[in-house]
Amino acid sequence: MKRVSIAIPAYNEGANIDRIDTWLNDLFSGRLAHYELEIIFSDNSSTDDTFARIEQISRRDSRVRGISLSRNFGFQINVLSALRQASGDCVIQLDADGEDPPEQLAEFLARWEEG
Repeated sequence: MKRVSIAIPAYNEGANIDRIDTWLNDLFSGRLAHYELEIIFSDNSSTDDTFARIEQISRRDSRVRGISLSRNFGFQINVLSALRQASGDCVIQLDADGEDPPEQLAEFLARWEEG
């Protein structure tokens, strides 16, 4: 089974963390169930409850890992932090706010499989 790593940079996204996790779990337990899912959240030193929510999710789901940066290093370093921890055959970066709907992953993965 191929592993798909989803790298999710976050900054003050506490209100969105549970939602993106639920979307991805629904997708990978349904039409993308033939892939193994790995989720890596990277928190860019948020001032809200973003990392606390990531920790809650990772305690109940071993496929989820969280990175907490010691200070705000900017968007690019936050993305890179998550990407560097990914172990999947395919690595995808999604924003925590759901701007790019996770449902689009099915099309992306189909094209990836085509080469």
